[in-house]
Amino acid sequence: MMGFEGAEFYLKNWPELEGKTFMDITCRFDEAIPIGIKTVDAEGKSEIVLNPPNDMVIKEGDKMMVLAEDDDSYELNDGAYPVKASNPKSHLKNVKQAPEKMYAASLSLGS
Repeated sequence: MMGFEGAEFYLKNWPELEGKTFMDITCRFDEAIPIGIKTVDAEGKSEIVLNPPNDMVIKEGDKMMVLAEDDDSYELNDGAYPVKASNPKSHLKNVKQAPEKMYAASLSLGS
């Protein structure tokens, strides 16, 4: 399907992530890829949201869905993802990109 031979989907609750957004937790697993959140509402109905919006907040009882080699092959890191100075894009974090301008031209070869 995606070329991750031997990888599987896992669901697990991480209380340490409650109150954080999906964007906040995307780099919190060194050996797994977060791909969704399983939510449970007050009535006990659950829903799995794949590729949730970056601003979706993880709530109490939510489970993270990750793609990993095995259920014991990954763990939560401390969230301190150091950026190497040699990373050419590290300085772009807070840079606002100007809108791009596009020009179109047409050529008519008829009567």
